[in-house]
Amino acid sequence: MEESNYSILLNLIIKENEDIKSDEDNERSTVLFFKIWRNKYLRNYIFETIKYYLANRGWRTITLEGLNKNRFRDYFSKIILRNVLPVKSSFFPEIIEVEKKPKELPKYSIKYLKLTSRLKECVLAVRPGFIPSSVTCLELDHHYNLPLCKGIIPNSVTNLTLGNGFNQSIEIDDFPSSIKYLTFGSSFNKPLKKGSIPNGVLSITFGSLFDQDIDSDVIPSSCIELTFGQNFNRNFKIGSIPNSVKTLKLSIHYKRVIEPNVLPHSITNLNIGSSFYANKIRKIEKNTIPTSCVELRYRGSQYFSIDPSTIPPNIDLLKYDIFN
Repeated sequence: MEESNYSILLNLIIKENEDIKSDEDNERSTVLFFKIWRNKYLRNYIFETIKYYLANRGWRTITLEGLNKNRFRDYFSKIILRNVLPVKSSFFPEIIEVEKKPKELPKYSIKYLKLTSRLKECVLAVRPGFIPSSVTCLELDHHYNLPLCKGIIPNSVTNLTLGNGFNQSIEIDDFPSSIKYLTFGSSFNKPLKKGSIPNGVLSITFGSLFDQDIDSDVIPSSCIELTFGQNFNRNFKIGSIPNSVKTLKLSIHYKRVIEPNVLPHSITNLNIGSSFYANKIRKIEKNTIPTSCVELRYRGSQYFSIDPSTIPPNIDLLKYDIFN
């Protein structure tokens, strides 16, 4: 009984202290607010900024001259270039979209660049040196379907997204060694050569139409996350998946049987669709799932048999998602 009373009293004291702290924080916030609000210059500046934001939120068309003179240009989150004139503006935000190719882009400040076009005939043919060396994230939109070559993508790019219309062969040195995250669009379905994806890439995502054999050493030994789209339905061989891969994701439409000991023991997260062993045609064999795996997920519209002895003892999380 005494312990119970002590516990209740302790909780009341803690709650009281929290209430006092909350009141003190509120009081400090109130004092700070009125210090700012009673400053005529700051109050007018706040009103002016809010007024400008409300009048210009969304999209606004502006000339490059107007961009240079606009004193609120630091608030611009993204610019879409729609002219083909030389870009001479002294200011650009970090995010740029280009619809028609200017003669040059500023060689500083741009971190994220999207090459886009609303019309197929206006698609950009990018030459080596056009993309500034400050760009770290590069995205080609769904109309871009021209061959790449060495030098088009600068060595500064770490995130590369190829649009849904891109379906060109990838040659060695087309991609710089700086790339860490590589995403292919839905249309890409070309065989990959050894060395075409540079060593250093950490994550590779293939689009929905990709369905090509994965030969040994095509996926670089640096890759730790590998995702295949819904059309991929090729057999894996020993060496297809490097020992560096920790996360492997296969779509719910993958129907091939993976032989024992083909998947590397580096894999800790494995996603498999239920078509993989649908209708109990064949049960999962022992040593198919690597003993290193700690998270296993099945997704699909069909049930199938799982022998508990085939599930590695290290599995901490087993998900079985069934949908109609």
